[in-house]
Amino acid sequence: MHRDGPIGDVQNGKVGRRESAQAGGPIKGRPDRELPTIGIVSPSYNQAQFVRRMLESVEMQSYPPAEHIILDGVSNDGTSDILKKYAKKHDWADLTIAKDNGQVDALNQGFARSTAEIVTWLNTDDIYRDPDVLRSIAEVFADKPDVDIVYARGRFVDPEGKFLRDVFINTKPEVLEREFTHSLGILQPALFFRREVFERFGPLSEEFSLAFDYEYWIRLARGGSRFHFVDKAIVDATLHENSITQGQRAAQYDHILGLVHWHYGFVPSRWLRRVAEQKIGGIHGIVNEGQDIS
Repeated sequence: MHRDGPIGDVQNGKVGRRESAQAGGPIKGRPDRELPTIGIVSPSYNQAQFVRRMLESVEMQSYPPAEHIILDGVSNDGTSDILKKYAKKHDWADLTIAKDNGQVDALNQGFARSTAEIVTWLNTDDIYRDPDVLRSIAEVFADKPDVDIVYARGRFVDPEGKFLRDVFINTKPEVLEREFTHSLGILQPALFFRREVFERFGPLSEEFSLAFDYEYWIRLARGGSRFHFVDKAIVDATLHENSITQGQRAAQYDHILGLVHWHYGFVPSRWLRRVAEQKIGGIHGIVNEGQDIS
């Protein structure tokens, strides 16, 4: 499905929401089991170099998403044309091409529209590593109805897909709230949550637009959400000069310091040391040292 223009009613040049994606179908080999539906939200802008790989990693899933909501901010590098072809191929692809207020705004629009039981976001420069990622995540949620959030391992790769390093992941959900004071320890595209989480905790923060995922994880942990860790690398996250993690690290540190102080009332010395190393010596932390900050 492809839409030109923002979301809403047709009379205003907008379009309505898609029908509900509540019922998860039985999976081949498991006829007695209904798995929860999964919805993917992908913000997009000028990622023609990477977007095909992301789309192909979704297409190959043995358990397809109930919906793949893509919000493109009117790309001018050919990305929109690639997305239009993808949307024509799949009933579960829901594409909107319209101006937005950036990545956080696009994500919040997508989550508000989603009707799937489990939601996640996959950036256009990240990929799922194997065909059973969505199936395995759905099975975890089906087996653990008391779990709100499932997260797994992942890897950093360069723009050509060459392995750089494994991402540091905090493998102990029970200590996340405490460890979030000084360490992220979660890779965003490797995290999935029940739609009720978004409904309970509200939208992502535009105030901390360069570290909004970190802020959200802290908000969820401090609000009592139940996390579950899966010990498997399920995504490759691409580091490149235009990515927030690589290209805007100095500015991102400012947002990190602000959000940590906002939530905890202080900033641990570990964060201050990392900022000093970056400003004085250009030490990146993510690429150069592989520190526990993801």
